[in-house]
Amino acid sequence: MSLGHHLAVWSFYSLAAIALAIGLFVPEIYDWTGQDQSYHSPRTTGLLITIPVVALVFSVSMFWWPKADPSSPRAQFNVRGMLIAITLIAISLAAIPVLSMVPSVLVCVGGYAYVAWIALDPKRRLAALTFLGCALAPFAWVFKYDHPWDTNPLVAGTLPALLPAMFTASMTDMNMHQSPQLPAYLTGIYYLAALTLARFGRRWSVAVNTWTLVASIFGSLTLHAMIRA
Repeated sequence: MSLGHHLAVWSFYSLAAIALAIGLFVPEIYDWTGQDQSYHSPRTTGLLITIPVVALVFSVSMFWWPKADPSSPRAQFNVRGMLIAITLIAISLAAIPVLSMVPSVLVCVGGYAYVAWIALDPKRRLAALTFLGCALAPFAWVFKYDHPWDTNPLVAGTLPALLPAMFTASMTDMNMHQSPQLPAYLTGIYYLAALTLARFGRRWSVAVNTWTLVASIFGSLTLHAMIRA
């Protein structure tokens, strides 16, 4: 096994451990910042700056990783594939205003099915499971409380798309409380897009997992702040 392979494996395990550790202690982290609805804590600002900066430094450092073994699984990057992907994403986003619940749930299930399909390949299994951990584990704290998603797997499964859903709702004048199909739909699109990027090699995969973790940490902190409000 190459050094690049070992670095990737170490990164996957580390990201999964960080995701779970943060997810279990989000309420404590929120209390540590001293943030509340009437006071913006400097610690919160520091946290919001530090997390993406650390992720960016880590992502840039991967340019100096040894090149992957030529036999390692990776997709072939080409302009045609990129244009097709951009077109599909554009069409998916254009469909948001006319979403209904059943197609949105099917898209969400399709995203999880895509993760499962990738995980069937032993060479990609660790990367796929780490992605799932980075997306979901930062929300582990919600299962310590009596909330609707404790008994609703669909709601729990759409939490990684909370921030994208809130942003999309604000841009399209949709009401998040009246549009449960929005996070379900975006979760599926999010998973499909992220895991497609991850197929371009180990460094791409580690970078995707890293930024997935960042997005879920911010989403988890936002959700906790909303509940505290």
